[in-house]
Amino acid sequence: MTKQGAAATLSSLELSLGALNFSPWRTEYSIYVGNNVDRLSLTPVSTSSFYDHMTINGSPHVTGTAYNVSLAVGDNPVTIAVASKEQREMVYTVHITRLEGECTAGQWCNYTCRG
Repeated sequence: MTKQGAAATLSSLELSLGALNFSPWRTEYSIYVGNNVDRLSLTPVSTSSFYDHMTINGSPHVTGTAYNVSLAVGDNPVTIAVASKEQREMVYTVHITRLEGECTAGQWCNYTCRG
């Protein structure tokens, strides 16, 4: 387990739709959206004191800028890796699930975020 302060972490993770109950030390999140939602943006912000670089799904990404996700029906995982100057890495995974079909009473509709 990484000690607090030894690795770069995210200080926030904002969504274009809804909000997460975010904690820098929690690394797995699930988001459920209705079939009518076909895209979502995530904006990860790293801690500044230890941060060196960030990748999203393996590609370089600039902290504080939006990352757009086109959603297929089913699970759409997004992996955010934040590395410190000492190359210690913290990896966050956000599972965005787009539901099939139309929303009806008793189903998740539009969005539900679980931190």
